[in-house]
Amino acid sequence: MAWSREVNSTETNTSLGSSTARYSRWLVASRLACGTSAVKRGFQAAATRREILAAAQGLFAHRGYAGTTMDAIAAEVGVALKTVYLAFETKSGLLRALWDTRLRGDEHDPPVAEQTWYREVLDEPDPVR
Repeated sequence: MAWSREVNSTETNTSLGSSTARYSRWLVASRLACGTSAVKRGFQAAATRREILAAAQGLFAHRGYAGTTMDAIAAEVGVALKTVYLAFETKSGLLRALWDTRLRGDEHDPPVAEQTWYREVLDEPDPVR
């Protein structure tokens, strides 16, 4: 086998070369696949987080904060209770994340100071309104 014997620098061994090339291609492909699955998992986690926030918002509005359990939120989304706790740690952490998201928007939205509603509040001449 080409791998088990030493090859001097002047020897041309197509078997070794092709095996090395195949291994290199496999290594690059496997690393890309790992990166792709990590990216995919990140997108899935973000989507699940958004679904949890949406379900929590609906349940908080319908049942109130005290009447909504983390278990009910998990059931509404169709995920394990542990998933909700891993994403937000506590019910108050979930409420805080929901409040932040509703105020700021998600990571793709512009900062609050650049959002139209905020500019309208600052430009309002009537402080009571």
